[in-house]
Amino acid sequence: VLDETIAQTPSYSTPGMSDEVNRDLPVESNDMRKEAEKEEGDAENREETSPELIADLAELLEPTTRLDVRRQALQIVLGLSFPLDGSAERVFCRKEFLLGKAICRLLTATASDRLGCLTGICNFASMSKEVVNYVLHNQPEVIKIAYNEAFAGTECSEYAARLIANCTRIFPGETHLRLLAVDPKCVEKLIDRMTITSGHGPSNTLGYSLVNLATVSRVRKELTKRREEEGGKSMLHKLYPALLQSEDGEKRRIAADVCRNCTFDDALHADLLDDSDDFLVALLSVIADANDTLDQEETDKLPARLQYFEGHRSNDDVLRKKVVDSLYQCCATRHGRERLRDRGVYVLAREFDRAMAAEREGGGCGPSAPKALKDFTSERSDPEAVEANLHNLIGVLIRYESEMCVDPELASIRELE
Repeated sequence: VLDETIAQTPSYSTPGMSDEVNRDLPVESNDMRKEAEKEEGDAENREETSPELIADLAELLEPTTRLDVRRQALQIVLGLSFPLDGSAERVFCRKEFLLGKAICRLLTATASDRLGCLTGICNFASMSKEVVNYVLHNQPEVIKIAYNEAFAGTECSEYAARLIANCTRIFPGETHLRLLAVDPKCVEKLIDRMTITSGHGPSNTLGYSLVNLATVSRVRKELTKRREEEGGKSMLHKLYPALLQSEDGEKRRIAADVCRNCTFDDALHADLLDDSDDFLVALLSVIADANDTLDQEETDKLPARLQYFEGHRSNDDVLRKKVVDSLYQCCATRHGRERLRDRGVYVLAREFDRAMAAEREGGGCGPSAPKALKDFTSERSDPEAVEANLHNLIGVLIRYESEMCVDPELASIRELE
């Protein structure tokens, strides 16, 4: 059975304007929510913010309020925006979004309060569909400011990028439409920022928005569309170098997630797995190794750029799983299965399986030995999950198409009941 879980990123929430982003707060993890709540006190005993205080704060956030008073009120609002127990959403939405309207109005009215306002709105939006829905449908100027600030290279850029990431995580399709209204080339701009290696701006945070947007069918089609002005290459081609490099592990995971999301669209398999083998080489470079034991016949079946591969497979199990999942998703269509068999993917999967067994039994050896890795998102290393899907992949590739017991006219095995 093919895994139907499309990759999305964790939410962003931060207790203050100078704190580092907390990437360990995924919606799915109640335990991690409780962990984040420890310093905030017992969520069950937290007093609800009174309607009177909300009204007072909203009034003090007026752009005409004296600056020092306004800033103090904004700091109080930031404190109210951080809890993850649902109280932040209630503060934002109470009294017909009174405080929500106030902080959005202040953001659009004064540049001097932009950092604090973006931080607060980002926090309010980190776990709340209602907050994100309100911002998307009632505050288009907030999205415009956040998008422009994310690329501006200012002190606001990181928090603006986090807000966009939160919106794309909760409502990717709707956020994409709002971004298109700001910049028709928003997807390409996100790709370009992801691929730069220097300069200002939160490129990896913007990359998470790209992962989220790649869950939308029209975005996947845009990513994989061949363009004559680019020599027949697609936008996705710009991400392949991020997969081929090993210096920036976070960027490599992001690129793998975007590629993985594209493989869920069966109609794109012919474009992804074309005669250039660009997509396949980028993925296989993660699990291939110069020390793999292949005979000449097996080597000759590989894509030309992998026949004398001098690199080493990644030791990042999270990244490995993304790549194995991507290859397995390609097996949904007959074109994908036949292309993977024809390009010798089975032998690389076999060697990877052997290497993982050696790592498990001997604790790792050589250049592919597991090492401590920075935990870029909430994802956790799970070698058993990698191995399970790897065996599923091998189980498909080791068989001829005639042995699959699949109707040749069936477009995708996802359609099997």
